[in-house]
Formats: sequence, C-alpha cells, structure tokens
Amino acid sequence: MSLNGDPALVCSKDFPYRTRLSFEMIAEEWRAVAGRSKGLIKELAESVISRFEETNELRGVIDDVSVVNENMPLIRELLSFQYPANDYDRIIKASSLPFNFIFFLNTPRFQKEINLREETNLTTLGMDPSVFNSYKTLNAALIILKVIYNRPIIVPNPVIIKVPDSETGLTRYYRIMIDSRYVKVHVKGEAPPLDENKLMKVLENFGDISNITDLFSPEIFEFHGFITFDFIEVTDEQVLSDLRFRFLQNSALLDDSNFEILVTSVRNLLRDPEIRVGLVAFPEESDLSLRGGKNIGGRSFVLNSVCSSMCSDFNGSVYQEAVKQKRSVIITDIENTETKSLIERQIGTLGIKSLSVIPVTEEGRLYGVLEVGSGDKGKINSVTVRKIESLSPILAVALKRSRDERDTKISALIETHCTSIHPAVKWRFRQAASRLLDSSNNIINDEMEDIVFNELYPLYGLSDIRNSSIFRNQAITGDLKHQIDSLYKILDLINNRYGIPLIDHYLERISEAGKKLSEDLHSGDEDEVNEFIRTELEPALKIFGEQDADIRKLKDEYFASSDSKASQFYGKRNQYEQSVVILNNLISAVLDEENARAQEVFPHFFEKYKTDGVEHSIYIGQSLVYGRDFDQLYLKNLRLWQMQTICRIIAECHDIKGSLPLELETTSLILAQSNPISIRFRKDEKKFDVDGTYNLRYEIMKKRIDKVRLRDSEERLTQPGMISVVFSQNREYEEYRRYFDYLTRKKMLKGKPAVLELENLQGVSGLKALRAEVNTEALRFGESLESKERISFLEKEIPSF
Repeated sequence: MSLNGDPALVCSKDFPYRTRLSFEMIAEEWRAVAGRSKGLIKELAESVISRFEETNELRGVIDDVSVVNENMPLIRELLSFQYPANDYDRIIKASSLPFNFIFFLNTPRFQKEINLREETNLTTLGMDPSVFNSYKTLNAALIILKVIYNRPIIVPNPVIIKVPDSETGLTRYYRIMIDSRYVKVHVKGEAPPLDENKLMKVLENFGDISNITDLFSPEIFEFHGFITFDFIEVTDEQVLSDLRFRFLQNSALLDDSNFEILVTSVRNLLRDPEIRVGLVAFPEESDLSLRGGKNIGGRSFVLNSVCSSMCSDFNGSVYQEAVKQKRSVIITDIENTETKSLIERQIGTLGIKSLSVIPVTEEGRLYGVLEVGSGDKGKINSVTVRKIESLSPILAVALKRSRDERDTKISALIETHCTSIHPAVKWRFRQAASRLLDSSNNIINDEMEDIVFNELYPLYGLSDIRNSSIFRNQAITGDLKHQIDSLYKILDLINNRYGIPLIDHYLERISEAGKKLSEDLHSGDEDEVNEFIRTELEPALKIFGEQDADIRKLKDEYFASSDSKASQFYGKRNQYEQSVVILNNLISAVLDEENARAQEVFPHFFEKYKTDGVEHSIYIGQSLVYGRDFDQLYLKNLRLWQMQTICRIIAECHDIKGSLPLELETTSLILAQSNPISIRFRKDEKKFDVDGTYNLRYEIMKKRIDKVRLRDSEERLTQPGMISVVFSQNREYEEYRRYFDYLTRKKMLKGKPAVLELENLQGVSGLKALRAEVNTEALRFGESLESKERISFLEKEIPSF
C-alpha cells in the first residue's frame, strides 16, 4: 500500500500538515555513535549504518508501507535506542508517523492496554477531539519554532487519556509523552520571516488552529521522520486529582451521583470492580457517635438496615477502634477473626468477607469513617488500605464543607427563631469574638468587648392601627355582654322554676356587671367579670337543673359556646385580633421586601417591632460597614426610600380594608433626625439601644409622637390615608419638602404638603410636621391578587383566639 496514495494515512483528520515517514535522522544518530565510540559499540553502530545504507527502500522518505513490514528487523535495530531489550516487555511505547496514530512499531503492553488507532474514538479516551488536534498542531508549531527559527518554547502539559481495562472494565489513566527528536521540518523553498504579531496570537490562544496555520502555512512546511509515544500509567494520581476537583464543590459528596464516583474511584485504585464502599459522616465534632452518623449514599455497612436493627452499640467493634484510635483497622477474614463482635458478624451476613474501616481525618479532627469491603478473604489488606488512605484528606475536606454548611443552617435557624444578629453588623461581632479568642486565656470567664457604633444616622417610621384601644375595648365589651345575656337567661329560668335566693343574688350581680360594661371599660373590668363568671356562675350552673330539660338545653348550649375561644362569645375579639394580625403581617411583609432592595444599595441596620401596628428603626453610617465607604447620598436615598415604602404601606392597607373581618384603618408617620447618634449592644437584653444621654431626646420623641396633636387643636397629626414627617430643624424641612414635591410629581401624593406645628410634648418642644394625602388610587400594588386571596395569604400565621 502506498502511504502517499491514501490521504487518510498521510494526514490525521483535522491535522493541517503533511507528514511522511523517514529514518534518516535516527540513522544520523547511529553515525554519530559510530564516530565517537570504540570496540563492540562502534562495530554495532557501523553494522547498523551499513545495512541501512544498503537498504535503499528505507532511505529518504518512505511512501510504501510494505517496506516497513519487510524490513522490520532492521527497523527494530535502528530504534533500539528507544526500545531497550531489558525494558521491552515492561514499557508502554509506540512509534508512528509524525502526529498520527499510524503505528509501525510498539511494545506488547501497548498492544494489550492501549492499542490506539487513527479511527479510535477520542471522546471515549476522555479527550475532546478538537482539543487533541489543537494540541498536536501546537506541538508541530513548536517544533517549527525551535528547529527553523531557533525559538524554543516550553511544551504545554502532556495529554492524559483514559482507557477501559479489557479484563475488569474499570478505567485506567495514561499520560502521553511525545518524543519528537527524530522529526525533521521540511521547508518548501525558503522559510518566511517570523511574524511576531501572528506569533503573539498563537501564544495568546493555543487552541485556535487557524492562528497556527496562519503563522506557519501547511503549503510551506511538512514533517519527515517519526514520533515515539510513551504511555505512563497515572491511574492513582488521576483518580485522586479528579476526586479533589469534584469534592471541592459545596455539598458535592452528599450528592448520590458523586458518591457513585467515589465508589468507582476506590475500585479503580484497587483494580477490582467488585469492591464495596460505604461512608459515614459525623455531623458534629462533639458527637462522634456512629448511631448519629449520616449514611452517605445509602451504602454504609454498619448503618445498613440489618446492622442498625441488630446492633445496639459499637463496643468492641472495628468501628469503635477506628474512631477511638483514629487509625485504619483491617479484618482480612471476618469469618475466622478471633475478636469478632456482633457488628462484624452482621456485616458478614452482607457477603463481606474482608473489611477495613478507615477514619476520615484532617489535622487530627475526625469527620467520618470510610468502609471498604470485599467478598473475597484477604482482598482487603494493609497494601490495599494504604492506597485507600490517600483518599482520606480529600474526603475530610468534603465532609468538613458539609459539616460547615450544616452549622450555617443551624445558625440561620437560631437567628430566625431566637435572638438574631443583623447581617449588616455580624462582621463586628465576629471581629470582637476573634479578638477575644486571640487575647484570652480563659474565654468562658472573659467578656466580649463592647459593641458600639458611632456617628449613625437614624430613621424611624411607624404604621399604627387607628383607635386600636377603642376597637379592642368595644370587641371585649360586645363579647362579654353577649355572654352575660346568655347567663342571665339561664339563671332567670332557674330562679323562676326553683326560687333559689343565691340565684336571685347572682342575677342582681350580673345585671350590675352588664351596666358597668355599658359604660367605658376600665382596666381590670374584663378580668373582674371573667373571674366572677368562671368561679361562681358557671359552677352554679353545673349544679342546678339537671332534671329540667329546658334548663339543661340552655346550659348545654352555653357551655358548648364557651369551651373554645373560637366560639361566639369571642367573636368580636377574634374579628379584631384577626384584622390586627392581617394588617401587621401586610406591613411587615412590605417592609421586609422593600428593605431587601434597599440593603443592596448600601448595608444598614434594620429592625421592626409588631404591636398594634409595626414600627421600624434604621441606622446607617460609616462605622456600621466594613470595606465600603459611606456617603451622604446613601442616607438621602434611604430617606426617600422610607417615604416611598410608607406610601406603599398606606395604599396596600387601604386596598384590603374592606375585606378585613373588622374594618380597621392605619395611620403612618416618619421621624426626621439629621444629627447622628450612637448605638450600643446591650448584652443583658441582647439588643441595640441608643447610647449616651445626649441622644435620649431622639428616643423620647420616638415614644411620644404617635399620638401627638396639632398645636391648639384636638386633631391628631396622623390621619388615615396620609403620610406625616415630623421634624425639628429647618434643614430637615428643606430636604423632606423636596421629597414631598418629588412624590407628588410621581403621582404618589396628592397636592402640596401642609406644614403643621405640633403641641409640646413632655421633654420635647418645637416640633413641626409635613403632611400630605397618599394617592391610594394610583398606588395599586395588589392587582395580581384579589383582596380576599391576599387576606387568606396574610392569615397564615394568625393564632386562634
């Protein structure tokens, strides 16, 4: 067959340069050996050269493939430098045309383990064909640079292929080393000058073949000679590298598909497809109990359903020894071991005859145990375990990540349901704790440094339920009067039927209670009436009239109604409480949603409190952030954001008012404060509070402005559907007046704001306010949900009353 006559045998697919077989360069090396050697070596070299020169078909460029087969003994002698006899059966080596998989000489191990062909599917070898072709083309370019232009450049990393083992089906990895010493670059005509700009393009992007062919034209350059490939098995190193890369991802090991990769990796390391693998992770450093361990991938031997049901503890087992000693424990023959515990006996029922338990540790910390078992005696031994122990540091990193993630989730739960530290200031608490750890010898008895933030600008807002005390008293009064009327009807029937003086006395007292409820409800009236009903009236009802069907019917109806707080005797109170919770949840949800957006602009401290309404406090300033610069622009933006958020709250509360169980209205205000203040973390109360007596005026205003009235008027500042901003300084007025004008232009407010003087409060005087009506018709935030649907959503967390 003519090499020249079949293009597929001349150029590899997608390889742009022509390649031709030649032994001239290695013959030159034999001539050099003959010239510098003496004795037997000189005679051998001269003999090889003599026969080579006599064999004309091997001289120059070879175009007929049959020549290679006919002269294979001489070719083997020519290539004996690369194929030493003492290593011939041990090495994995093959020689081919330059940059092709057309092999004319190879070793037995190559034939058995590799046996690459030009048509071999590179993808199955773990290589992207385009990447491998780019790699070959780049190597060709580097040879041209070195040989023709005397510009040697470091060759890129060698290629690693993966080859299925013909016996086990497992994957083996090989690194390909290319020996191109016997390749000559043939130039057609004169070599053109080296274009440095094109060379830079090649160096910037090795994978672009077009850049290489643009620099070195395939019409000018071709390659004569041969290349020898050395295949070095790197299965162990590659398995560890692949696992290290995969398990560095968060939660990677907890994924079942990744656990299967771990199993395959162990089998590849041990060259045994029947090896069984289990893994147990310990969730806490302080709890190294196997019983509380997590069965990763569901394959654990010891946490198997059979062992879990049969084994109450792990005393005396290989697991206890591995955990306690933090060293690998091996049983080469479970059936005949003298120290076999119940656990080993149960694991034996799973078909495992040799076993090792390998602790997964890092820097002395135990994160889990790896179980490796085989159905063959002696298959798991000290040699195999030594290999598997190399996995321990990688698995430790993965399990540590998983444990850290679990700790993070626990912390998040604690912060959600218990005392929390606001994310904006968490860095400061971590900083203080770090300093304590670094400086203290007795952390338990030492205290953390004070957490104080100075020069912060406060923002305060309140969305309150109007006349909430009045509505609450009316609900209580209405329900109690209903209950008293029911009791009076029963007692009056008993008194008429039996004429009992005590019942007549109760009737008189209950009438007085009813009259008292018709007047204003005072503190303690509710408790007094309930105490009278619970301790005197209801016990009396249970005694009288058991034989009277009319009385018994009324009694049964009464007690059925009073057994549950969802009864008719709590109807008005339930309506009130449900309406309050719905409004509070709505206000709180809007604040949380809007504040999440505001936090993205610039971090700030935000907290809110629910009562009959929701109040919120915000602090922003340089001392509150780490690694960012504060600017007054962020403060102004937050003040405008607060006004827009309050407008949205007013509009949304107005939107659902008619769908509430009890039609309640809300009022809102904002307190402007231009002077910065300081806040301190109170360790006993576990919350922040204003620090210093000079900042108390601000706290006093917060507590007293919710019911403030206009000067010389009974009218309250806060009115339904209106937004009010209280201020005391002219610069506050000027800033907020601009915000009012802006929101009016944006159709969020109706008309210009009124400037109002406020009554003097205890300890505070000289307050004024800006007030304007919110355009609730223009601000429609809930079109996607009907009012009843939104009410249902907001009622999810409403308790029963």
